[in-house]
Amino acid sequence: MGMNRRFPIWGWPALAAAFAYSNAATCGFALDDGSLIVGNKSLDDLGQLVRSLAHPQAKTTGAVLYRPLGIGLFALDRALFGPWAGGYHWVSALLHIVATGLVVAFVSRLGARSVAVAAGLLFAVHPIHTEAVTGIANRSEVLATIFQGERTYASIGHRRGRDDGTGGQTSVVPPPLGRTRSAHLSSA
Repeated sequence: MGMNRRFPIWGWPALAAAFAYSNAATCGFALDDGSLIVGNKSLDDLGQLVRSLAHPQAKTTGAVLYRPLGIGLFALDRALFGPWAGGYHWVSALLHIVATGLVVAFVSRLGARSVAVAAGLLFAVHPIHTEAVTGIANRSEVLATIFQGERTYASIGHRRGRDDGTGGQTSVVPPPLGRTRSAHLSSA
């Protein structure tokens, strides 16, 4: 009995991830969320989305972080949800669902659909992701997974000769934003 091709391959893993973090919206802010989000007055202005590109904005335990996308998203969260932590948790859970879908897509390029679904299910509910998903300040880990995952997905498709009319550039992030200095799987 084969998998139903009408149901998207990422469907069950996405549902599993949604179920696993369905209670996250009932959580409040915790640990680093206080200094990075709650106490960060610079997030009150949506202009922070642009300013975060030029200046490090997050200071935690003496360290200064440069995470423009993460800080920009926190400013957008603040504009949308105000002080309600549940909204921030929903966004983090949604980003985890996207990362889960990318894991399924990546593994499906390497092998069978059933293996891709199994890998996605494992990724969706594995307890190691709990801190990255429910700790709002750790959202940058989920974002890193998404961006590296989509670049690796595109790289695998290009190396296997899959061309969808984009010249092998199947990344959803256009250059130069999509260019990264991180390691990719090599064909060597």
